Amino acid sequence: MVNELSEAFLYAHSAFELWKEVTERYGQSNGPLIYQLERELSKITQGNLTIAAFFNKLKRCWDELQNLNGLPDILFRSEYGVPNRYNCEVTT
Repeated sequence: MVNELSEAFLYAHSAFELWKEVTERYGQSNGPLIYQLERELSKITQGNLTIAAFFNKLKRCWDELQNLNGLPDILFRSEYGVPNRYNCEVTT
């Protein structure tokens, strides 16, 4: 991160908090693309495609949607039975 930007995030208490602030401030909304993919999925028909080609077309849309939507929040239980909520994200 360049110095000019890093000064705005000096008081983030954790890497997760920093990541959350950066994505809220500079992240792009995927709403229109998600809508477009969901619409495309609703209109897909097999037509003259083979089963394999049809499945590959569906799977491409499913994978892209999953990538855009991210991973779901997961609820964990601690040793003492108190629920803790963590937002799990995988980056590559």
